[in-house]
Amino acid sequence: MWPLGQGGWLNSPYGLFEAPSFTMHKGLETTFQYLTRTDNPAAVELLEAALDCPYGPVRELALTALLARPNRAIHRRLFGRLAEFDSACKAIFAKRPDRLTTVVGEIFAQVRPKSTKHHGRTTGQKKQREACGEESPANRPPVDGKLQKDFVRACEAVREFRLYDALPSLVEAAQNAHPSLTALAAGTVLEIMKAFYAELSAAKKCSKDLKTLRTRLTEVLQSAACAYKRHGRKELLEAFLMVAKPQDVVLRRILHDRKESAHEPLVRMLTESDEGGVIRLLLAFLEDPQTPQAALEVIGRRTDVRFVQIWAEHAGYPPPEVWKETLGRIRYLAWAEAGHPLWAQLDGPSQAGCIGLLLGCKIERSRVF
Repeated sequence: MWPLGQGGWLNSPYGLFEAPSFTMHKGLETTFQYLTRTDNPAAVELLEAALDCPYGPVRELALTALLARPNRAIHRRLFGRLAEFDSACKAIFAKRPDRLTTVVGEIFAQVRPKSTKHHGRTTGQKKQREACGEESPANRPPVDGKLQKDFVRACEAVREFRLYDALPSLVEAAQNAHPSLTALAAGTVLEIMKAFYAELSAAKKCSKDLKTLRTRLTEVLQSAACAYKRHGRKELLEAFLMVAKPQDVVLRRILHDRKESAHEPLVRMLTESDEGGVIRLLLAFLEDPQTPQAALEVIGRRTDVRFVQIWAEHAGYPPPEVWKETLGRIRYLAWAEAGHPLWAQLDGPSQAGCIGLLLGCKIERSRVF
């Protein structure tokens, strides 16, 4: 930290510049603009030293200047100091998420095993080694301590700054990193997708950028769902369900094929998850007469208050006409029995909605009565 000299000037290794009092000096802004543009290596040292200045405006200008420089080594050093920055500096980071995305992407790549093509082995040889257990994650050497700490900080950065563009490398790490890190990676994927769904829900009108981002994120999670047999991370399946649409070809294939490795865990996730994105997906299935039977069976089995109440509120009395054909394919509702404890937990409008659903479903009329 530089000492404060006479007249409010900061003593830096590169000379003196005036510290701001209550208002930002125009000259100070001009100075930092110059330090941003110049190719002089000493400028980077000066800017990094300015990050320790006790005056907030100086720190913020220095950070802005450093982030403006297309230098990954600088961004990596800034990433290492994330915990030191106050909220104002973190807000500056939030305006340049691409800088952090590049850094965390490199960290996620470092915890994955190196490609076997560099070791002169063919695909057949790799499979043979996997069969013998030589390529299994459990047999990999432990991750370096410093890299492990960087990995934890990278996951924290993804959650804090909502680095959606880091999802491809994060999902890859969740599938292929050392076993000591895959749980954290997969959990981070789920948390960031919860944040994304919250943004989707809060948007009054889904913008073109938001739609494009949703498509990109869904494609990444589609691949993870297809590879479930290999990685076995249920968090990735739930994250996929939170953004998938009822017409998603991968989702439908898994639901239709009961022999698919992801079928059982995905159906269980649809049955047990109380996340808004999963419930939204189930209700959206009701608008499609060609909905997979497995999805309708899930809807019929769920008796949790949150799901049934949301379903009943959306249904009303009578249910929407667009649901008519699909409701006619539902032959069983687990809560459709006299004295079921669920009824006592529903208010009047929700009970009325449930009556409408009972009448709309293909349940024996005497049982409905």
